[in-house]
Amino acid sequence: CWELESDYDQTLQTLGKSPFNKVRFMPFPHRGNQLPIRPFEGSNNDWNFYRPNPDFWRFFEGSVHDLLKLGIEADVIFFHPYDRGEFGLDGMSREEATFYVHYVTTRLAAYRNVWWSMANEYDLIKSRSISEWEELAAVVAKADPYDHLHSIHCLPHRRYPHWDSPWVTHVSYQGHDPENISDMVRLYGKPVILDEYGYEGNLRPSWG
Repeated sequence: CWELESDYDQTLQTLGKSPFNKVRFMPFPHRGNQLPIRPFEGSNNDWNFYRPNPDFWRFFEGSVHDLLKLGIEADVIFFHPYDRGEFGLDGMSREEATFYVHYVTTRLAAYRNVWWSMANEYDLIKSRSISEWEELAAVVAKADPYDHLHSIHCLPHRRYPHWDSPWVTHVSYQGHDPENISDMVRLYGKPVILDEYGYEGNLRPSWG
């Protein structure tokens, strides 16, 4: 996953020389990371989610375009559970979240390299029910006239209960053991992408 921070240009240069052709990234930062531009009117834990900041979303849209110029797919992740009270960008109501996903979809759908991911590790986001994920995903699907690839991501070795939903174009699976991929292809009748198979580095957890 790519964080939109101060090393933006360096990251693009590195990607341009690498064999990677897909990047998963989020509009909003993790706790402890930077927020280079405010995404909405307001401030931390006091946002007006109905008033997007054009400067932020122009920057974010530019990142999708920059990846397109490099021939890289942009897997845009709408939500994640890693704010942990620092920014409050995970505090949207159902109505605010609906407005947000519709805004982002209509703004970015014209880019042919865009993918949609409703959430990263959605099962850690306890404030939203499965029915709400289905409703938000339907908003994205309806607002996207080009039927971009569309899925939702979960914790390692777990499954989203409605990967068979019509809006899901592929299974976004996380796990370091690929042995059950063929079984999932047969079960869902859809491509399975093993997102987050592992990372470079020497961290103790298996995902590192």
